[in-house]
Amino acid sequence: MTRKILAASAWMLPALAACVLLTGYRVHLVDEAYGRYTGCLGCLDASVWANDGYLAGAFVAIFALSRLTANRLARAILAGAVAGSAVAYGVDVLVFRMLAHRLVTTDVLHYGGEGLDLLTVVQPLLAHAEGWLLMGGIVAMSLLGAIAILSGAASRKAAGVWGGVCAGMIVASSGVHRPTYVHPDALRNVVQVNLEAEPSPPYSEDMWLALQGRPERPPACGAGLDRDVPVILLVVESLSAYHSKLFSGLADDTPNLDRIARANTYYPQFTANGFSTEGGLIALLTGHVPLPTVGRGGSVMSFTDVEGDFHRELRREGYYTAFFTSGDLSFGARAEWLAAIGIEHAEGASHPFYSGMPRGPFRAAPDAALFDRFLQWYDRERPARPFMATILTVQTHPPYGMPGEANDEDARFRTVDADVARFVEGLGRRGFFRDGLLVVVGDHRAMTPLDQQEEVAMRPGAPWRVPLVVIGRAAAGHGAQPGRFQQVDLIPSLSALIGDHACRTAWQGSFLGAAPQPARFAIAPDPQQRDRVSVLEGASEYRVVLDGDRTRWLEPPDDAAAAAELIDHVNRERISRMAGMRP
Repeated sequence: MTRKILAASAWMLPALAACVLLTGYRVHLVDEAYGRYTGCLGCLDASVWANDGYLAGAFVAIFALSRLTANRLARAILAGAVAGSAVAYGVDVLVFRMLAHRLVTTDVLHYGGEGLDLLTVVQPLLAHAEGWLLMGGIVAMSLLGAIAILSGAASRKAAGVWGGVCAGMIVASSGVHRPTYVHPDALRNVVQVNLEAEPSPPYSEDMWLALQGRPERPPACGAGLDRDVPVILLVVESLSAYHSKLFSGLADDTPNLDRIARANTYYPQFTANGFSTEGGLIALLTGHVPLPTVGRGGSVMSFTDVEGDFHRELRREGYYTAFFTSGDLSFGARAEWLAAIGIEHAEGASHPFYSGMPRGPFRAAPDAALFDRFLQWYDRERPARPFMATILTVQTHPPYGMPGEANDEDARFRTVDADVARFVEGLGRRGFFRDGLLVVVGDHRAMTPLDQQEEVAMRPGAPWRVPLVVIGRAAAGHGAQPGRFQQVDLIPSLSALIGDHACRTAWQGSFLGAAPQPARFAIAPDPQQRDRVSVLEGASEYRVVLDGDRTRWLEPPDDAAAAAELIDHVNRERISRMAGMRP
């Protein structure tokens, strides 16, 4: 009987071994990221093993079920379910390894069509043995799991034995104590993460009508300076406050940028309004917080706001608008979105200037080449009128490497820091700063786990802190400028400088000119819990739950009127992006 049970289970043991090895690797990643953060290596391991143990128990249960039948179709269906689940588990581990995020359905639907570009992000990891071992582990777990289901004779005794194993695994996993932790998503398995509340429930028409009956406070408007100032917005991929000794007191990866900041104008408490490049660009180039859209997947095209858009206002002021990156403009419909918000010229990885150059994530050439290309445009191609040009770097996107190079975050940022300094010097030699303005900012805090020192140094709001440096005579003044300014402040700040008339909403500040003024609140979606939004005010942080008509405060401000107004603003912003409910 024992031989019959073993014969019916021949491939199950190697399949389970593959599961254990890949889970052990995930435990290691969580320990390196968050165990070090808590100063307690190994303290979170049991929770990860226990939560992932539920998935292993589900695999064992499916295997036990497969031993009850020899029907090939039934087994093929079960094998497909196991193989697909194994791939999802493995990709979740891969996403955490590269981006410190989890595999969530919303992101799969949003970015799932960008397959080739996503492969370019994985490519630097595959330049090292770790990457190939991880990919091999994913393939092995998937194949061995499917083979275990498909092979072997039917055996009720084997089904009973493995059913008992499953029950034991579930009981053991349930008995493990789970510590309360600030980043619980890191400890949960991929199914638990995706079963959590997410921000897709739609709003009702009744809510839309109710909001129309409570109109938002009108913008504050006044006279602008009406100056023809050429503007360059340099958005540095993943540049975070913790990379800068000046902005955080922590790492010293940006000594050149720190030197430039001290000699010009910088904002020590500057806050990103998103957690991705897409979110950062939405905030900077439309002036809206990139709140999650209603419905799974979302779309950057929901944030076009074409009517009265800033870039079309610039065109009416006689400005030329342009966007430069060395990455692929087709990723995330970026080229389409840039055109929709009124940017006249956009170029990326396919530009002939980058022909023959090495490529990294999103098929991007090195950032040094991007700066050279912009200076070429500035010298030979820019029109004879004021311009606003946005430059988006790519090379510091995780996993921090070009193919064949070391996977080293600090080294990558030191390289880009030197490139930025060379770019600033190049603009200076060309006389750009006699009239022009250069704004250097991170698109979002890097997708790395939050370090304990970082949280202590910059709380609240540490997960969104990025540098902002402004160079040019139109800046607010030399040195550090106090106040929690944010990315959505860029448009009202530039409008007050360039236009003869400028407005800003109650949710925007203005950081240029003689009297910089931050907004009362800074608003930022949570990168870990997608149905949460953080609201920062002074030394306080409040939390909002996104849940359609039931959107509510978890921890509200003491000012009840301001709290109600802010919830209405969040609902109004999100409902206006629902199909069929836009004004």
